[in-house]
Amino acid sequence: MIFAFILAKLVATVAGAVLASSHSDLERLIVTLASITSMVIFVLLVMLGGKQSIAQVVAATAALHKPKGSLFLWLAVAFVAGLAFRFGISGVVLGVLQVVDPQSIATELNELAAARNDPTLPLDVLAFLLVLIDATNEEIVYRRILQTYFRARYGLVIGVIGVAMAFGAIHASIPAALVGLWLGLLYLFTGRLWVAAVAHAVGNLGVFAMAAMQQPGMQGLYLVTCYVAAALMVVTMVLITRSIRKAPWCPGNQ
Repeated sequence: MIFAFILAKLVATVAGAVLASSHSDLERLIVTLASITSMVIFVLLVMLGGKQSIAQVVAATAALHKPKGSLFLWLAVAFVAGLAFRFGISGVVLGVLQVVDPQSIATELNELAAARNDPTLPLDVLAFLLVLIDATNEEIVYRRILQTYFRARYGLVIGVIGVAMAFGAIHASIPAALVGLWLGLLYLFTGRLWVAAVAHAVGNLGVFAMAAMQQPGMQGLYLVTCYVAAALMVVTMVLITRSIRKAPWCPGNQ
């Protein structure tokens, strides 16, 4: 299954690179369509390889549980979780830079500040819709299908961590692996794929909030926010992991 996914992602990446133009709206649309194409190719390869129908593939990836809660509660959870990983991951990166190369933090902040006036990164309705579609697509593939598959085959911990590492590898980024771990735990904890998808989209769009804070007098607040978010993110992941492993619906606890 993992080889089918990598093949599908490579095909979509090459297609997006070949077809994309310099026009920002068209480029964003093509990249999103390429991502959706990767999901379709992946599901088709899984179906053909295992001689399964799409209904069987979907049925095999059902959530372990679905705790009660209102739509507004889970929407709030998704929003907070998205901002938490956006600022938290930045806090982890900046913390590492503080130890390894403190001077590079200024460069990171200057690049982020430049993003505020980048005409190729507009925050508009199209950007929101495309980011949400792309995030949903990735959550279906990584969390709903891959994580469920590896969780069932190799256990809860290896399933979540393994897919998080694959998520990071595909994005060629160690911080992305941490994002994958965060979203994987969020999906297991809430039992709702749409919560993970919305959190993913909010986190991706959170770069605009980060860029808005790169103004005179606000960078200190930005750094503190990132460090606090990173600490809360780590503590939350530990608590969620303990909660999941002790839950009656978790495999091995029945």
